[in-house]
Amino acid sequence: MKILKSIRDGVARKAQTNLSLAIYSLLIAILAWFVISMTFYPSVPKTIKNVDLSLDISGSSAAENGLSVIDCDVKQVNVRIKGSRTQVGNIDASSLVAYIDAENVKTTGTKTLTIKVRSENGDNFELESVYPETANVVFDKIETREFAVKPKIPNIKYSEGKALYLEEFVCSPEVVNITAPTATLDNIANCYAVSQKELTLDSSYSLPSDKIQIYAEDGTEIDTNSNKIKFSTTAFNITIPVLTQKNVDLTVSLVGGPDKFDSEWFKSKLRFSNGSEKIAVASKSSQAVIADPLEIGKVVISEVDIDPAYSTTFQLTNMLKSNNMINMSNLDEVTVSLDTTDLVKRTFVLDHSKITASNGPNSFEYDYNVATLSLTFDAIGPADVMKDLTASDFTADANLLSEPISSDQFSKEVTISCSKSDKVWSPSKKIVIIQRTPHVQTTTKESETDTGQSNTTTSAASN
Repeated sequence: MKILKSIRDGVARKAQTNLSLAIYSLLIAILAWFVISMTFYPSVPKTIKNVDLSLDISGSSAAENGLSVIDCDVKQVNVRIKGSRTQVGNIDASSLVAYIDAENVKTTGTKTLTIKVRSENGDNFELESVYPETANVVFDKIETREFAVKPKIPNIKYSEGKALYLEEFVCSPEVVNITAPTATLDNIANCYAVSQKELTLDSSYSLPSDKIQIYAEDGTEIDTNSNKIKFSTTAFNITIPVLTQKNVDLTVSLVGGPDKFDSEWFKSKLRFSNGSEKIAVASKSSQAVIADPLEIGKVVISEVDIDPAYSTTFQLTNMLKSNNMINMSNLDEVTVSLDTTDLVKRTFVLDHSKITASNGPNSFEYDYNVATLSLTFDAIGPADVMKDLTASDFTADANLLSEPISSDQFSKEVTISCSKSDKVWSPSKKIVIIQRTPHVQTTTKESETDTGQSNTTTSAASN
């Protein structure tokens, strides 16, 4: 038994010695490999991919000239470095900084710049290559400018007979400050506060905007999601003024014509410069009743001639404004002229018996007599009517109704009428002299004379 125990203990001691020798051999091998590597291969290469490219230009001449990086065509680079195994072994993408060399950039525009690399932690290494080696970088100045803001409501509709009043279609605030690159600001032509809300309106309304949109001169929308564009506000309130609107024909009223004149026939001879085009007019009152046809002014018949042909112009916008209405059309002036087809003009002379004065004031105190002995005037009418007329077919009347009279003799314009036709008028403004005299009242008194005959006595009463 002692022999067996002795053999077993000897084997155990030998195994323990062999394990120690194995461990020592491994350590010696590693040390030898390390010594050989450091002796014969002191530097090793290493490629690091997807290193972010920094666009920070702080402290460069570009920054000192007020420039900012607007865009760059490179986002990441691949870097190949070389150094001792202990130095480069722990270097990765987060340990390196790739950056652009903006030291000599002093003006705006696109520049091709060298990409450089440095250690984030101060590690020493040799830079073998960077891919790509350069980047195209856009430089510009960042400015702030004020722009007018217009409302935009693409999904709003209006009830029948209602319309949007563009002049009061505004948003609040009416301006916005935009901070962006100079080139972007130069390209902005229009700025809109937009609401996508869907409504059908029959009265004025107000709603908030959903977003802001900016457009270039050619109508291209500029992307507002860029972090290079900033707005002082994106919250706007849009006022939508809704009007009562109607498309109407135009007409005029006639004044200064003869008695029983055919006004409808005369209007049929008038021509409007808008032709048969209807005019859009509106009222801010939702209960407004807009006349159709719409009277735009007055035509004085005594001013309508055919030689030269008559025409007069009416200002629609001012006329409508004075009647609390709004011109919604693109037409501001309408010219009214006379169609002279089949119309002729002739000259006549009236004698004293055809000239009268009517409606004299205080007629119980005064008599009014025409002192003018004759009157020469022109008359216009259809050719088939005018050819048979004579002076005896005309009368001239001086209407003294509401006439302020301060002297016994004064002048007054007369209205000339034709007894044979209601389509004849005079384009002549004729003046006659009127004489005022105290009214003479005649009374008859019968008295018996000694001879049994009656006598008549006339007495004059005057103030």
